[in-house]
Amino acid sequence: MSTYAPRTMQATLLGVDTSFRAYRVPLAPRLKGEEDDWTQLEGSLVEIRQAGALIRTGTVDAVTADSSMIWIGQDGALPRQLFLRADGTKVWTFHS
Repeated sequence: MSTYAPRTMQATLLGVDTSFRAYRVPLAPRLKGEEDDWTQLEGSLVEIRQAGALIRTGTVDAVTADSSMIWIGQDGALPRQLFLRADGTKVWTFHS
């Protein structure tokens, strides 16, 4: 006797919902655009770009009052990181 069972049969035996709804994945957040005033971004999910290239995505941990520096908080193995506007850093926000 074979121990192989099709995936749908395995799921049914295990009581797993195999309907379409069980496999829906939420869409990734959409980018809103470049943000010039960084002072209001604390706690927001952002993308950091330099020279048009994506450098990092993360949550804003802190910002200076003059928007010259922004810190992206630690995320797993990625450490807290500082970015300077003077280095050509662009901050892109997401729709909420």
